[in-house]
Amino acid sequence: MKNNCEKIIFSTRAYNAIIAETYGRIKTETGGILLGHIVEGVWYVIESIDPGPKSIFTPTYFEYDTEYVNNLSRAIATQYKKPLNLLGLWHRHPGSLDTFSSTDDGTNTVYAKLNPNGAISGLVNLDPDFRLTMYHVSYPLRYESIRTDAGNSLIPEELLQLKYAHVNFTQKQRVRENTKNEPIPKMQNTTREHNIKNNEVKENIAENGALNKILEIGKKFGKEILSIVFHKDDTVASTYQDIEPHSEQEVDEKLLDILTFEETLLEEQKYYNFESEVFDNRIAYSFKLKEPQKGFLEDFNFVFLFTNEKYILIFGKTRYEYQQGIFKRLLDSIIEQKKFNG
Repeated sequence: MKNNCEKIIFSTRAYNAIIAETYGRIKTETGGILLGHIVEGVWYVIESIDPGPKSIFTPTYFEYDTEYVNNLSRAIATQYKKPLNLLGLWHRHPGSLDTFSSTDDGTNTVYAKLNPNGAISGLVNLDPDFRLTMYHVSYPLRYESIRTDAGNSLIPEELLQLKYAHVNFTQKQRVRENTKNEPIPKMQNTTREHNIKNNEVKENIAENGALNKILEIGKKFGKEILSIVFHKDDTVASTYQDIEPHSEQEVDEKLLDILTFEETLLEEQKYYNFESEVFDNRIAYSFKLKEPQKGFLEDFNFVFLFTNEKYILIFGKTRYEYQQGIFKRLLDSIIEQKKFNG
């Protein structure tokens, strides 16, 4: 039978994250969660998630900050054009011990059961230099040492592409009122489709339910990924003016966080598929009803405008200043209105 794991390749970022975490906790055990893709027997580790600020660290044991790991894993996984999957984990052992303990066996078994391909699990030692030993874990429990390499040049370019890396924020923009009440243009179907009905997105984000269950190490993962406080009223934006430019990196990170959060919420609703298309200073979202529903809009559009620190959401003739969760709240209000009218 062909081996499910022939080689493991770490991105430069993921490998350096493991080294940094190890030396940052030089006196205790530590570890992390590995995210990436499996392609023709090669396991590409794109990101390594640190265990979190509320983790328990001791010289012989540590426990993950589960809420932190759940949130960060989901957020980072969806920042990529091809959302990352849960591949496994790593942790540090004291001295030169590079075999798993009975406690490790239990944890690795849980990971291996999440995916038909099993999981990968790594052991780090400082004896005295940094040393990483990677294993493939299959179920029933069986370990196989796997050759490992690192470097972005060894990874297919499409696996490293970020979802919004092509958006240009260097130009100062101005948002103007749509005084003619012109309709929002219908976008062409040239970008990815979020087909939740067929589980295409959810399978990418959490293959075999992995990221929605991110298992147990010391205690079970599986808490709610997102916790949101919704405001009762949306503030209608009435005036717009030029915004002094901030640094490109600051704007990039803020917008990426917003879009990752909002699109994650949209993917959880069950009535509409949606597509997004990026322009210079706006992103157009096209929604289409999955199945005929009496009284529901068959299709409609949102437009999200951004001018450095000013963010505006447009639906129909109304503009809303951005508040966290507004995409999903607005969609919910559209759905509820049609239910009542239907």
